[in-house]
Amino acid sequence: NMHEGPSNSRINVHRLSRFVCVGGAGFIVDAVILTLLVNGFDWSQYSARVLSFGAAVSATWYANRRWVFKPTKSKRGEYGRYAGFQLVGAAINLSAYVSIIESLPALAKFPVVPLAIGAALALIFNYLASSRFVFRPPV
Repeated sequence: NMHEGPSNSRINVHRLSRFVCVGGAGFIVDAVILTLLVNGFDWSQYSARVLSFGAAVSATWYANRRWVFKPTKSKRGEYGRYAGFQLVGAAINLSAYVSIIESLPALAKFPVVPLAIGAALALIFNYLASSRFVFRPPV
């Protein structure tokens, strides 16, 4: 049985698949806003990224609380925890990407490999943080 029981020791595959879908939608929100700001409004790639990342975090928080997890009573506290863990996840992603390229320079020509590894590590971190520290635990 892959559903989480009282022990909370197994991953709920259904919940994880929804979490991955929400993350994919968040990526689209991020990419569309980033592209629009850079190409449509002549923003710098960095300032546009701050806004697009914030929008993606907000969109995924809302979708996760409505579709993936059980929301808490305090939206503000939940959002703050979620945003904080998303920043840590982003740091994990970037750190893995840089570390892999620095330790295996041949992969610099194939940046999708370290990108995928960083994204997978961040996904695992973000899922565990969301399921254990942001939203209500399963009953």
